[in-house]
Amino acid sequence: MVTSVYKCKKLVIKIKKNNSYNTINNKVKVAISFTNCTFKDNVLAYVTDEDSGKTYTADFDKDLKFINCKFKSKAMFKYSNFNDDSDFFGATFLGDTTFKYSKLYKKSGFSNSFFSEIATFKYTTFNTSVNFESAIFESSAIFKYTKFNNDVSFKNVNFKEDLNIKYMNVSGSFNINNMKVGYEIDDKYTKINGKNFSKYLLERNY
Repeated sequence: MVTSVYKCKKLVIKIKKNNSYNTINNKVKVAISFTNCTFKDNVLAYVTDEDSGKTYTADFDKDLKFINCKFKSKAMFKYSNFNDDSDFFGATFLGDTTFKYSKLYKKSGFSNSFFSEIATFKYTTFNTSVNFESAIFESSAIFKYTKFNNDVSFKNVNFKEDLNIKYMNVSGSFNINNMKVGYEIDDKYTKINGKNFSKYLLERNY
């Protein structure tokens, strides 16, 4: 565990390569905690080797925390499983960010976080509550096919460009108090506790 480290040039997640399958997974079995870190290089839990054609992914079995951290380059957690709590409170993502196909099984949080580039949560599954309260998305935010199997809060979130929630499904409380969207919302086939997004908004206002 590492806390209160102020400058971290690179976070390397070691991934085993002694496997003949095309997708090779590694489990990180210890808790990871960073506070007030700046990552200058990429933080990659998903790597594709063009020469071998193999894909390397990482799962996290214990708590994962990046509190008030700054990611200056890519932050890639595609296909990762988060088997315990995860918290990105106050994190700043200045490069491409993706949690595509990730599964977060325990409580997770992105409150007060900042996304400079396109943030992708496509096909992400949140099994328990997740909090995005007061987060800022400077570019498009993609929650297409995302599953929220419990409560989710977008309270005070500022989506400055497009918000894609097409096919998104929520089963739990859906807090969008004071949520702002700068451009368009694609809510085709979105379901909020079995209701389409437009009907949810109408009933919410009564």
